[in-house]
Amino acid sequence: MPPEERAAYQASMQSIERARDARPAGFNAFWLCGTPNTLEILQYLGFVYYIHDASRDEPFTVAVKGKPFAVVPYSLHMNHIVDDEGRYFSAFRSMVATGRLNSTGCTPNRNIEVT
Repeated sequence: MPPEERAAYQASMQSIERARDARPAGFNAFWLCGTPNTLEILQYLGFVYYIHDASRDEPFTVAVKGKPFAVVPYSLHMNHIVDDEGRYFSAFRSMVATGRLNSTGCTPNRNIEVT
């Protein structure tokens, strides 16, 4: 298990715990990036799911060290990576997609992602 990758995820978790007084359960990797060790590290740190797999349309589980780990597929056609490209960009849509506003534009969302 690479110590640098684990330390980076731990630092992100600790930031969320300090800010929200809650431990994150899911993981969202930066720009769909990960390593062959990512799932093992996430399981070790207590995560129960991650969202970076575009191979299916419905959630599923994979075995990590003999234990189930949940995968919530990532929709490539409905993500911020495509928006960042600029084709369908609007400031409002970007703020909603990244959780800075809800769809009414009035109330901040309460979702936080670890990247």
